[in-house]
Amino acid sequence: MMSITIENSNSNRHESLCPTLHTVRRYTLLYRFAESQLGAASGGLIEKGANPSLVPEGKPSLVVLAARNGMIALARHIVKVLPGALADKDDLDNPVPMIAAYRSDPFEVRWWVSFFIEVKCNLSTMKVPPRQVEESRRLRKKSKLNWAEGPLSENSMLLELVRRGHVDAAMQLWDYLLAGGYKVDHEETDDQGRSLLFYSVYRHVYNDRTPILERILALGTDLSQKDEEGTTPLGAACRAANFKAVIRLLNHPPGTYESACVANGGFNVDDHEDTTWHFSDKWKGCAGNDKIVNHVDEYGNTPLIYASMHQHSYMALALLGAGADPNSMNQKTGMSPLMWAVRGSQLGSYPLCRILMEAGADACKVDLAGRNAIDFAFMHVCTAVCTATETGLDCADVGWRQFVRLLGLVVHVP
Repeated sequence: MMSITIENSNSNRHESLCPTLHTVRRYTLLYRFAESQLGAASGGLIEKGANPSLVPEGKPSLVVLAARNGMIALARHIVKVLPGALADKDDLDNPVPMIAAYRSDPFEVRWWVSFFIEVKCNLSTMKVPPRQVEESRRLRKKSKLNWAEGPLSENSMLLELVRRGHVDAAMQLWDYLLAGGYKVDHEETDDQGRSLLFYSVYRHVYNDRTPILERILALGTDLSQKDEEGTTPLGAACRAANFKAVIRLLNHPPGTYESACVANGGFNVDDHEDTTWHFSDKWKGCAGNDKIVNHVDEYGNTPLIYASMHQHSYMALALLGAGADPNSMNQKTGMSPLMWAVRGSQLGSYPLCRILMEAGADACKVDLAGRNAIDFAFMHVCTAVCTATETGLDCADVGWRQFVRLLGLVVHVP
């Protein structure tokens, strides 16, 4: 094999070394493979006797590298040789389990949590380290992170998993902690004043957080708690358009969401173009707290206003049945739920408007700009006619008849 000559400026010595050996002086072959995310090759080297504790100066440990890159198989090989390797930390003092919890793939995070439970890692005291919190705050000031991408406080691992939407991993960790006799504080809050209950009502397309919500409600919690924005869990659920969470927070029994779908012939109540307002009797008499249902948050909105913003008829029905005020107005703009219903989705607004009108909404109420629901309906009609004139389309193609129908509804005041 060809050799090379390297000059050492400090001692003026010449060394004849194999290129591979020269590389090993700075990086072991194992570490180089791990940096290249070759987990299988790295695990094979460990099985053949490579030392995973050899780390280049100023570099994270091999198990930290495995957690960052999602190489769980490599982490298993490392723990077999170095049982205490999971206590290693990165440059922000994040322990290995927290590094794995920051991964974006929920299935991958669940595998990591299963691995930590399998090797009996102490997850009961695992928290976001202070240095990570400070770094997140510093980056947030530079607008490089939003609220969901970095911790604001020293959250527990359970709160961090739920906040990031890793529902299966969170439930698995929760069960493990309960089985081990550890105390789980489901009332713990972060710097924004949000507990597990708040993060369990947020809606995500791929992560149904209902299991977390059901467990919290079964344990008992204060539904009137507020975060720093003055929002209650019910307001947060309405703002996130999470109808499942809304009906559970209004004390409806489990399965109400599914039964509503079945009763409506399989209609998906998440769709905003709801055309079945005659189900209003279903929601009457629900046990609701008037202070929660009509609570006004920092933005001046009530839960019913958020439901109207999303054009969610079923959500409005549930809130009205629990005692929501159909004439509540935003304290900063003067907009009422009926105004938002008229102003919103063009073809989906009629059912919601009829629900609100039947509940006693006043179409003549004006906002701070002096406009009422009739004005918004008339603007829709004018816009539809102008669009049809300019494009040459039939008025029916741009919803003209629908808007006239809507206008006739709000103009008619019993």
